[in-house]
Amino acid sequence: MLGVIIAFEAGPQQGETRDVELGSLVVGREPITESHQQALALIGAGQSVSRTHFELFYQLGEVRLRSISANGTKVNGKAVTGEMILVPGDTVSPSEDIRLRISWRAPEKIQASAAKSVQADASSGLFSSGPLASPVIRSVIAIYLLGILGVAAWLNLSNSGSNFNEGSSAELTSAYRVWGGEQFSVEELESRIRIIEGDLETLRVAMVRNEKETARVVCRRLRAMDATRESPVYRYAATCLAQL
Repeated sequence: MLGVIIAFEAGPQQGETRDVELGSLVVGREPITESHQQALALIGAGQSVSRTHFELFYQLGEVRLRSISANGTKVNGKAVTGEMILVPGDTVSPSEDIRLRISWRAPEKIQASAAKSVQADASSGLFSSGPLASPVIRSVIAIYLLGILGVAAWLNLSNSGSNFNEGSSAELTSAYRVWGGEQFSVEELESRIRIIEGDLETLRVAMVRNEKETARVVCRRLRAMDATRESPVYRYAATCLAQL
């Protein structure tokens, strides 16, 4: 669960806010819920808003939106198909006259506590038994970690926004185009490249403004694009998060 604030910026409920402990929330004129879901009815919404129009849900540390209605949903003025990850301050519009602003505070203390717990478990015997006790496997891991350090040096990304440059962005998209050419169709690869370029621009602005929480959210979103460490974008985002 995550505490999320939904502010009505336009529409019949303009000026109202809702505080929600977000697990799964369906939003619409007369939303239909399942047993694990909450509902938010948009009072006074017209017929262009479906009974169940979109879903907000919290998953793996991220707030996501899933557009359900055939009439479409817009985030920050752009139409959404399927799912997308939100960042604090994004606006959601189920119709032209209704606009909701979604915000929250990332649970950094919870994340830090979980990270410490993982580190403690690792130090208490991770390398003393099981597969990691093998010298061969440990050597492979060491080589992999050296590779990560090499990627970090290549990316030249640090806590200072002044070190984030267009060159690193161009090199990353070029590397992803080569890698992704063997993984995806031409259409899907180009779609992914556009998403990556947009996220990199958002990340650049966040780094210049020293908005580290926004940068973390963008890096998590990039990391989630490919569930494999072979992806240049995955390695880039992992390095970004490690240095933030």
